[in-house]
Amino acid sequence: MLYEHICKRCNKSYHSPKKKSTYCSFACQHARDPSKWTSRPCPECGKIFEYKKSWPRNYCSVECKAVGLSKRRYGKYRTGEYKPCKYCGEPMWITPSMSSIKKYCSRKCRQLDGWIKPDPSKKAIYVCEWCKKEFEDWTYRKCRFCSDQCRSEFAARQPKPNAIKQEIHITKTCRYCGKEYETTTHQERLRGSNFCSRECNWAQMSIDRRGENNPRWNGGTLDISAYGSNWGRQKRRAKKRDNHQCQNCGYKIGGKRMLDVHHIIPLKEFDGDWKRANRLKNLISLCRNCHRKAESGKIPCPPHGSFGSGPREQGSSVGSKVQLQR
Repeated sequence: MLYEHICKRCNKSYHSPKKKSTYCSFACQHARDPSKWTSRPCPECGKIFEYKKSWPRNYCSVECKAVGLSKRRYGKYRTGEYKPCKYCGEPMWITPSMSSIKKYCSRKCRQLDGWIKPDPSKKAIYVCEWCKKEFEDWTYRKCRFCSDQCRSEFAARQPKPNAIKQEIHITKTCRYCGKEYETTTHQERLRGSNFCSRECNWAQMSIDRRGENNPRWNGGTLDISAYGSNWGRQKRRAKKRDNHQCQNCGYKIGGKRMLDVHHIIPLKEFDGDWKRANRLKNLISLCRNCHRKAESGKIPCPPHGSFGSGPREQGSSVGSKVQLQR
């Protein structure tokens, strides 16, 4: 059902499904209402401009407003004149009180023209109390050190009578490189200082944790040639049997992880008999993460076909090693 209305803006008759409607269109609704606007001349430039009655304005633009407020503040006829800058030549406004003082438009022009010159009589040469180097600085500072590093190193070696445990600087020999270095008794008590740097500490740690001294030592590793001449063929067969899928977590080849083949019974237990070690019943497909965990003993070796669709061979068991006949 349509209702007839009269537009408030254009006074035209129109139909609308609403019982109460004021405007016939969007243009009439947002058109400027002449009754809410008025005009006046600008007091500075004399230009006639329009403004809304609810938002009264005295000037036509921001520039005219700035000039008008300046005249209100300093009077209608300000005293002063424009003079060029001594360095760049740009005009600048100078009042009578500043005519004999102001010569530059900015501090930068004063510095470039040489108006601000350093006074050499206000600087002196000092000797650093720590490194014994000469340096120049202002006389009012009364400097003792050439840098903050020298100041902190000097303060670190001063006696501290209020300390609970006194720090004594001692000289020790590095366990790795054999060089002498300085440390404190506090560092020796706290960390057992034996090295002059972190690099020496890491290098000696690498030497101390080799072979049987490593907590993850598992009897050593074999050369790749010990896997035998049929290792590549057996590895491909094992992956195809397991449908190219990890038998522990179900990961399938094609992502970012690699797919490895793991020996259920370690290769080193066969005394070089790689033919029996590489039998399919002793091989299982694992992803790189699960292979690492199986080698360290964190997870048991899963059975064949736990996730893959390949046939399970006889002799495989869950969580137990396959006993192969020698």
